[in-house]
Amino acid sequence: MYCQRHYIREGYNNDETALALVFGAATAQERSHVNLVKNYAIKTIKPWLTEPIVINTIKVQNVETANLKDIEIDRLDIGWKDRLGEAARH
Repeated sequence: MYCQRHYIREGYNNDETALALVFGAATAQERSHVNLVKNYAIKTIKPWLTEPIVINTIKVQNVETANLKDIEIDRLDIGWKDRLGEAARH
């Protein structure tokens, strides 16, 4: 969450940032698939980032989370990962 807020707050606006925000950074093992994913993301997902509902949702989330301390962000990230893992098991 910190990284997402940081990138958005700092105004980074390019394909690499968009991909990092959506998919996270690729590991060395995943890099052989990056071009396929990158092309798909640029064509299909990147347009979502200009939709008013997405922009407004990010702005609202930034306001709601602006004062979180690092430990609170870490707890939220752990909870999100736990929920994601639980969903994947079903």
